Amino acid sequence: MSLRDGQVLVGEGELARGMFVVRSGELEICKQGRNGAEFCVATLKAGDCVGEMSLVDIQPRSATVRARGAARVYAFDQAEVAKLYVTDLEAYALLVHNIAREISRRLRSADQLLVDVGVAVESTWTSPENGGRGS
Repeated sequence: MSLRDGQVLVGEGELARGMFVVRSGELEICKQGRNGAEFCVATLKAGDCVGEMSLVDIQPRSATVRARGAARVYAFDQAEVAKLYVTDLEAYALLVHNIAREISRRLRSADQLLVDVGVAVESTWTSPENGGRGS
């Protein structure tokens, strides 16, 4: 899939249906803050992936992704990935394992960033089922 400069690939809050791998160019990842301002939190380059969380948590998109200049991406639909489970279980397991590694790497980076700016987010580790008192 080809994208032109500024073209939105996915919008924050949209229904998530798959993931993308950057073939060429750059994508910016932006989130809307509580005050409505948009913050760009990352820039992805060739080989990077985005949208992988949708294959795990089946939640709406957590950020807006748009092209910075011309870009090309490979798209992987949830249904296509699910077919791997039936046709090539080993490839499916490898894909899911690598997605988990990438999500873990990004979580570690986000944790470090929160610590570096002195933000304590207790509610991140609490469960709504027990009244927000931890697990």
